[in-house]
Amino acid sequence: MSEIQFICVDCQELFMEETDKNCCTCGGLLIIKTSKSIFKDNWIVGENQTMWKYYLVVSVQANKRAWEKVSLGEGNTVLDKLDSDNQHIYLKLENTLPSRSYIDRCSALLVTKLLEKKIQNILITEATCMSLSVAKYAKHAQIACELALPENTACQLVDAHRNEGVRVSDFVSDQESAANNFILPDFHPYMIEGAKTYAYEIWEQLGHRHPDIVTFSVETSMLAVGTYYGFKDLLEHHLIGKLPRFIIVDIQSTSLPVKSKAVSIPQPLYKELIKMIKETDGHLQTITKTEIIQASKALFMRGYQIDEQSAAAYAGCMRYYRDFSIKNESIVIPLSNFSEIGKSK
Repeated sequence: MSEIQFICVDCQELFMEETDKNCCTCGGLLIIKTSKSIFKDNWIVGENQTMWKYYLVVSVQANKRAWEKVSLGEGNTVLDKLDSDNQHIYLKLENTLPSRSYIDRCSALLVTKLLEKKIQNILITEATCMSLSVAKYAKHAQIACELALPENTACQLVDAHRNEGVRVSDFVSDQESAANNFILPDFHPYMIEGAKTYAYEIWEQLGHRHPDIVTFSVETSMLAVGTYYGFKDLLEHHLIGKLPRFIIVDIQSTSLPVKSKAVSIPQPLYKELIKMIKETDGHLQTITKTEIIQASKALFMRGYQIDEQSAAAYAGCMRYYRDFSIKNESIVIPLSNFSEIGKSK
């Protein structure tokens, strides 16, 4: 495989592949530069029914097959039709992944690349749903993880990290040894590369077609960005004719980037969300908390246990359909269940 490079999505500057780099000096997001020749006949390895059937195009070293030591069976999630009256609305069941979320796609690719590069320690400086997923995969790959937090920090997420074998230590004392670790960032080119597989799967499941619309809550910005670049890959290699429209759902009375205890949207990802909306003739759809509650109940009645992010995406889809009188256009909504954190399979 040719040497991997990172490219800035804003200024197009190229960088050598480095595990500690995720942004350009101009502030632009870095992604992995896709080779023009990799999307050719037989780029999907058919015998593998996980996201690793795309290993030829997701910038891993095929000869090392490191993902075999990392994978927990992530990917290839069901694309379910909402019901018989709404067969053009699809639910992508990311809540069936090991951590019950799309983030496993990102974590599995990240840990695979760290294993290829013989990284032996991952330092986590904030307990999040994403870091818990990374810890799960690191444990399976026998890469040590340390969660460095201020003294006396206690929460359910910290306990869940301990259950995955993560050593919890004092934040201040461990910063001196940070140079010997891979410090887990909020986002990374490897993680965005993993999220691309969401787009590839949808394309396959729809019979080598793109949906008309894909929708995401603002809190799933990394999945949205990865999906965008996944479909861009397919477009640039003439496997689809155009990009789907991207509908990004925000909660009324808040503004991008969303800030909360669990989630923040870094500026480079925020800029990409806005670019995606403009480039695909998409829409920033605002909804209310009441609509989220109603959406959660509606999906629960259909047998889906989901988190607030998924309920927001579904509520935004319903509002968009109603406000713009959309009929019979195919739309895909990701379902996750981060609310089950610490109880994952």
